[in-house]
Amino acid sequence: MANITARLYIRSAEGYSTPPKKLVDLSTGQMFYLVWYEENHKRARSVGRFADKAQVALINQQSDLRKAVIPSRCSLQSKIPDRSYSRCKPSCRLAATQSNGR
Repeated sequence: MANITARLYIRSAEGYSTPPKKLVDLSTGQMFYLVWYEENHKRARSVGRFADKAQVALINQQSDLRKAVIPSRCSLQSKIPDRSYSRCKPSCRLAATQSNGR
């Protein structure tokens, strides 16, 4: 199962800290950072010091991570092999592939 979590942290001169439940705009010198994992790599992005912008970035990133986990119908269709001539003899399959190539 893929990791679909993203978290916000506050970066200041002292280091990183977790934000309060109710986000408030940060003072100068502090920034919200968005942190998430892609495969085995930890990613981080600065999203500014304003609470509303940080909340929107968090929601969008979590949505993107969820979309990456759920395969689309098109990708599932491309993985299904074409079985229109799979029950034929091998020589029949060869003839079918050669006639489709012309």
